[in-house]
Amino acid sequence: MKKGLCSIFILLLLAGLLSGPALAETDPPGDLTVPVLSVATEGGSGCTLEKSDGTVSALRTVTDVDGSETSDVIHLKVRGNTTALSWIEKKSFTLKFTEEKDLLGLGKGKKWVLVSNVFDPTLLRNALAFETAEEMGLAYTSRYRFVELRLDGSFRGSYILFEPVQQGPDRVAIDCESNGGMQDFLVEYETETAMQDPDAVYFTAAGHRFIASAPKKPNEDQLSYMQEILSDII
Repeated sequence: MKKGLCSIFILLLLAGLLSGPALAETDPPGDLTVPVLSVATEGGSGCTLEKSDGTVSALRTVTDVDGSETSDVIHLKVRGNTTALSWIEKKSFTLKFTEEKDLLGLGKGKKWVLVSNVFDPTLLRNALAFETAEEMGLAYTSRYRFVELRLDGSFRGSYILFEPVQQGPDRVAIDCESNGGMQDFLVEYETETAMQDPDAVYFTAAGHRFIASAPKKPNEDQLSYMQEILSDII
């Protein structure tokens, strides 16, 4: 049984490598089998949007496979570092609502991630990682759905919509208030070459750079606590 599954997976990988994640000029034929996310940006600049352009307002409409639709105003920006380079045609995005929204049954949140999988010709590796983590019973794993993106009327191909790693009851449920604000914390590892966010708090532990995600604006005692714990772990 395992040998058969491995053979099927290898065939899927080869098929992806041969086909690649090329963009199509028109909609693919056939019935709707995954949700469609349509985004219309203010000014119609979505297909040429760069990270340096910052955030633009847009109207998004999600059509699920059962035909149901929801629409909202969102803020859209290009996401990532390497995937945000100017020569990357199929970019990833961050979607942000003015209030928490439940998208496609994935729980409520203001911020959502739309990943293009541009360097993965199989388009499956992120999904495989999420599924593996779920099977292993890890304490937190982002929920996801495959979607097709239509941006300013242009079909942009297959994307993964998933929850960003954030503090919240529907996301990473941690306690940042107890023990004088030194109970739990959430950080993001950053390479030295990554583009810096002017609004983020950066700190180092054992020679590695991190961003404070929760709390976002830690005081000096909280920073010392984070550094001590992370240095011990490293």
